[in-house]
Amino acid sequence: MTIRPAKSPRPDVATKVLGGLLPEDWEWAVASRAVKPLLPAVRQLALPPRVRARIEYNVEATVRDVLGDPRGRRVVEKEVARRARAEAARDLPKKTLESRVARSARSAVQAWIAARLPAALARARAEIARDKKETDTLLARIAAMDARALHRFAGRWNWDDGSYAPDAVVRHPACALGTALLVYWFAAPVYFTQWRTARASDDPETFAMLAYIEGRIASGGYPHAGIAFDPRHLQLTEASLREDEPKRRELPAQVFAATTRGGVVGFAPPPTARRTRGA
Repeated sequence: MTIRPAKSPRPDVATKVLGGLLPEDWEWAVASRAVKPLLPAVRQLALPPRVRARIEYNVEATVRDVLGDPRGRRVVEKEVARRARAEAARDLPKKTLESRVARSARSAVQAWIAARLPAALARARAEIARDKKETDTLLARIAAMDARALHRFAGRWNWDDGSYAPDAVVRHPACALGTALLVYWFAAPVYFTQWRTARASDDPETFAMLAYIEGRIASGGYPHAGIAFDPRHLQLTEASLREDEPKRRELPAQVFAATTRGGVVGFAPPPTARRTRGA
């Protein structure tokens, strides 16, 4: 929001003070501090780490949005401009003027935060409860699915919402091999060849899910269930790394497979010009 300078002999004072107290992202800084007491309760929820991280982000965003209401900034601006005009009329030295205006501005900011914070935190607590309930309900739905329902669900999942739901699908006892392959290739496994371990990767949950699928396929742990899926039809196996993304491991041979209605067909990995590098 554009700050309108006070109409006074020193109109720059209000602008300078407000710029220091209310930078463009001031709501984030205040919200980050304000929600800290709520975060332990979020981290204790029996939910996948990615879901907890999303809830933490939403909580902070909720508080930020309430505090960042443009009306609040206008209230503060009005108070600072009023004080700047009053102090400027006294012809004080510039540093003294700025100090007094800053003190008044700080009080205005703190008053606004104090007035809005209880409502913001109440909304955040309600969102935590709602997100927990929605996630529990979704995971319960997945647990009750049969092989075909799992396959339909996995094919429609929006990966922008994270990998926690697909992870529940591939760990389900009824998950078919074709469904596991669908989840595996949609999770962009080539991207994760940049790392050797989940801990080192930028998405440990998805890395761990991919490793689980690789291991369960290798041990023959997925039933066929008559579900067909061929990753080559979607060109999912042809992904490659950029030049600035080092490749530290190869995908295992067992994931280069397609399921038909009656069986499993292996295929050769697509050729790649990149060589495995050391960590």
